[in-house]
Amino acid sequence: MGGRNNSEVASQPKNLDRNAVAMPQDELDKAVIEADTQKLENEIASECEKIFANSATYSEALEALENLYPKMEFSELENALTKYLANSAILAAAEVEDKQRKQAKGGE
Repeated sequence: MGGRNNSEVASQPKNLDRNAVAMPQDELDKAVIEADTQKLENEIASECEKIFANSATYSEALEALENLYPKMEFSELENALTKYLANSAILAAAEVEDKQRKQAKGGE
């Protein structure tokens, strides 16, 4: 009947549309290597910068990104942002403490 057999279907990625046919891995690798993605990367980076600049909170920024890119997985970004925020809070606390010490000694 021209349909695909079970082994073909089972070997395809789970997120692939049911009617789509996966490219052989070597062709896919070649296409990825040859793809010029710089324009798209720049557009995404620009949109992300706008979102971060216009968001008051981390949650607001993440929600805006999820709305802009609804099919994208953000768990890795979410983990990175959590680390950056934690590091920023630690650095800010250390700077405040350092400034207070200097002021107590009559430094600033």
